[in-house]
Amino acid sequence: PPSLVNIWPGHYGFLIGALALSGWRWLDSHPHRSGIIFGIMTVKPHLGVLVALILLVRREWTAIGFAAATTVLLAFLSGTVFGFDLWPTYVLKMLLFQADLFTGEVTRSFHHMMPTTSAAILLLGYSETTAKIWQAASALLAVGVVVEALRRRVDTLDLGLIASTAVFLVVPYAFNYDMTVVSLAALVFLARAGDLPGFWLRMGMQLVLSTGLILPLVLPILGKDDFVIGPVVLAFMLGRQLWIAIGRSAMP
Repeated sequence: PPSLVNIWPGHYGFLIGALALSGWRWLDSHPHRSGIIFGIMTVKPHLGVLVALILLVRREWTAIGFAAATTVLLAFLSGTVFGFDLWPTYVLKMLLFQADLFTGEVTRSFHHMMPTTSAAILLLGYSETTAKIWQAASALLAVGVVVEALRRRVDTLDLGLIASTAVFLVVPYAFNYDMTVVSLAALVFLARAGDLPGFWLRMGMQLVLSTGLILPLVLPILGKDDFVIGPVVLAFMLGRQLWIAIGRSAMP
């Protein structure tokens, strides 16, 4: 589903998704390669906030060092080619533009493309203060799930999929075309949900994960009528992913 969304606006969610998957793929065996890949991901930095958290908690110093060096190198190369005066413009003007997406009726049309908690609360007609409170609550929930996954020592690839889902409950600014890994994670865990015991438990998990799979496509459709399901689906899906990942890591 997010592939279709990316093709429609010609967006580069494919690239960010590929970088995220590759970074997690190589973290255990080639941390230097993983660090370089995660460093390149900083072209869209907010989607990597949980990557940074996980690397710090796991003390992946090699990956952290290569990621930091790659980021600095990219900043230097971009400044050399396009001029360093663009960096203050990016920090001061672009961030204000992004913040403006949460104010005013002109930018309200963007909210129905966003799976984040802030966008959902604003679409429901509540104030910015209320949106910030709920955003903070969803961020704490998502970070808690990631920390629990770390504590339970789930497989690194599963951890990466969980983190790629959780980040959309952490950040207020993200769009449906950013969700390439989220849908893939839903599909992977959906395949594993078929092995769970208990008919109703299995069906419930499959329903949640199936909804997560198609979420990038249905968000704009439902959002136009101010019917928001993004944060709710992501929260339930995150819980199901953790449940399945823990069970898988406990297998002999």
